[in-house]
Amino acid sequence: MKKVMLTGVRPTGLLHLGHYVGAFEKFIELQPSHENFLIISDLHMLTTRCSKEDIVSIRHNARKIIIDCIGMGVDPENTTFYLQSSIPELSYIFVLLQNFMTVGRAKSTPSLSDISHYIGVDNIPMGLLAYPVLEAADIFSIQADTVSVGRDNIDHITIAREIVDRVNRAYEADFTVPECITGDKNHVIGLDGQEKMSKSLNNTIFISDDKSEVDNKVSQIPWKSWTYGLKANPIMEYLRTFESNEDIVENLSKRFLDGQDVENEAREQVKVALNNLLVPMRKRVVQYESNPELVDEILRAGSFKVRKRVSENLKRLKKSLGMFNCFE
Repeated sequence: MKKVMLTGVRPTGLLHLGHYVGAFEKFIELQPSHENFLIISDLHMLTTRCSKEDIVSIRHNARKIIIDCIGMGVDPENTTFYLQSSIPELSYIFVLLQNFMTVGRAKSTPSLSDISHYIGVDNIPMGLLAYPVLEAADIFSIQADTVSVGRDNIDHITIAREIVDRVNRAYEADFTVPECITGDKNHVIGLDGQEKMSKSLNNTIFISDDKSEVDNKVSQIPWKSWTYGLKANPIMEYLRTFESNEDIVENLSKRFLDGQDVENEAREQVKVALNNLLVPMRKRVVQYESNPELVDEILRAGSFKVRKRVSENLKRLKKSLGMFNCFE
């Protein structure tokens, strides 16, 4: 029997290279040997973006995400896409699992302060505090063996493991304790040199960007000459991340560190590397971009399939906890 693999994304807009490098590249690499699930986490989105406009955009953004995922190489024949809020049993599991996590442990999650910083709030919503527990419920609800995530979510998988371990020990159960996987280069800095590539910071290259958009964005990336204490030069970071020819990377990196002027050469090489990566992605999505009904059916069928699975796992969890059902 194949192991179950899960990844996911919030429906806040188009996917970008940070998503690809963080979680999807590894997911795509391993998908032939796994039973694969991809959750569109709209309940997670509500923890930071819950205006009427945001909520109305979920359907459109979900379509775009599915198309971007297929473009990146996610196989729709071997991956089940589903919408988090269409699985009410998942929320029930979340209610039960939150009792196995303390407030202090939730507050200690490193990503919590990062997220609150990026969204610009001091008093965080309760939903955001419980974000890792809801992610644990996502994982638990399909009994995922493997979860593919970027750097920001690694600590969330640790929490999920802690919760499942507590349930297993306290109730002599055997629920799956998930393993975390992530790419070797699981983080991409922003075009402006900021620590994170993020839609909210407007410093991204989207999976759907065409060649002219990619070239224009790379042309505008600030260049930073080598000095001691330099944290990152975005052009050189992208070269190391996306250029597959190690000889080119080594040559330009050495000359950069030697103080030579390699800006134009490195910038042009980054354009080539990024477009080489994105060209096959653009080709994969043609039939889906012109057929939104097909994309909707992928999500509808996947959500229906997953709800059955989650319902069975909820029953199993309640039975393990010894909960009384007054309808039986």
